[in-house]
Amino acid sequence: MIRFCLGLALCVASFPCSATLVLAIPTRDGLVVAADSRMTVEGEYFDIAVKLKVARDSTSLVYTTTGYCDFADVPPPGVSMAQWLPIATWQFRATAFVDSYLSNRPSTPLRMENVVEIGAALASSIGDYFDLRTELRELFQGHPVCQLAIFRITAANR
Repeated sequence: MIRFCLGLALCVASFPCSATLVLAIPTRDGLVVAADSRMTVEGEYFDIAVKLKVARDSTSLVYTTTGYCDFADVPPPGVSMAQWLPIATWQFRATAFVDSYLSNRPSTPLRMENVVEIGAALASSIGDYFDLRTELRELFQGHPVCQLAIFRITAANR
């Protein structure tokens, strides 16, 4: 059985339109879950992002965050964005937050109310980060920031 839930984590920003493609397709042999690898930073495209994550301490939860979920320090002078992204110092990473959250609750059933709870915790965490960076809160006010998709793969579809 495939269970797919999508929870909106925070509705507070937007730059020019961008998107992440995430697919979950059942097959006779199991489940195919795929996502693109594009990351857009300051209008430049980089195909380096690993967007699908298997939750730590779980072999059945796969998740992704999309939108504006990760915030890195500015690269040092003379270092291009392409050079910086693989080694960047991150101020906030939604995937790290979600992984930690799920790891502390390994037996949480994947129901809509639980996804809403995870989304609310992620929204609160991003909100706390924005409290420290008021210019970001103002920039993103009134627009979607980060979305969360979680898939549970059960024994019937492994």
